[in-house]
Amino acid sequence: MTNHPSDEMLNDAEGRELVQSIHDRQEQRRELFQLILGRTTTKAVERILAAGYRKLRTITTVEELDALPDMTVVRSKAGTIANIVGDRAYVFGFEGSAPRVSLALPATILHEGES
Repeated sequence: MTNHPSDEMLNDAEGRELVQSIHDRQEQRRELFQLILGRTTTKAVERILAAGYRKLRTITTVEELDALPDMTVVRSKAGTIANIVGDRAYVFGFEGSAPRVSLALPATILHEGES
């Protein structure tokens, strides 16, 4: 059984931000499709890079996880999305926090905070 966020969770500020992020990613996918439609591979890559798209980075070790700056958002192997602050991971949709090293690796960096 999958735990889905409640309407209450989605309507708080953090939930609205997460929903907006999902919608933004969907719009980016549509935009990428338009960039590559009917193009050769080389031209498609040139257009994608020129538009500012980059491959998401994946971390695989606790050392890489520890090195992430505050306000970095990651998606863990388990699918949880967490905001890193200090030595804590604040998982979206849940109250409280957990040690950042408890996140299941590998993890994909969705947004990297500033150092």
